[in-house]
Amino acid sequence: MKKIFICVFILFLSSNIRAQQFTAVIENKEETTTLFDYGQPLTATESNFKNLFKNFPRFVSNSGEGLKLLSYEYLTAIKSEKQIKLYVRRNTKVYQSGGLILSVLGVNDIENNKINLVFPSEHQPYKRIDKVLLKEISDNIEKLTKNIVLGDEVYVVKFTANGTNYDFYIFVNPKTKNVRKEGNFLGFNIPLYYADFYSKRN
Repeated sequence: MKKIFICVFILFLSSNIRAQQFTAVIENKEETTTLFDYGQPLTATESNFKNLFKNFPRFVSNSGEGLKLLSYEYLTAIKSEKQIKLYVRRNTKVYQSGGLILSVLGVNDIENNKINLVFPSEHQPYKRIDKVLLKEISDNIEKLTKNIVLGDEVYVVKFTANGTNYDFYIFVNPKTKNVRKEGNFLGFNIPLYYADFYSKRN
């Protein structure tokens, strides 16, 4: 009997935190990886982004279909609390985009496994940007800023989704070389068996 699990995650900041936990729903104690971790060892903060740009078209099924990573660039190391808030708030356009992460993952049905990142087209804008949602986004931005510390490095990833260009700011701990996953819609967990299968096939 095939095991099929369907998980849908809204791309808001609060849901990105939940999205990092979705593999626990798939299989207890499932070994996981991320778009940033899988591939070359993290010997430098930039290694995360080399892995990301290699893994994204492999593991995200709808990559290239109106959704494409364009470039990444190192910007600076965080020097003040004000700077943290500035870069976090610059991600608001992405948080409010109304996108979602849609995954269909089953351990016995690897050929049909999919991970899609879905953004609404410019002709179908997301309309639930109401006061409650804006308050939720604001609250979670405040929580996110507490996870970033002085000295963290900032990279910007430019991508396009359905004709709309976005700049998304990502924070990396220079000591551990790990990307901070909080509030990072690209930081969701991926079952290792999924990554191994699609990396070998491609």
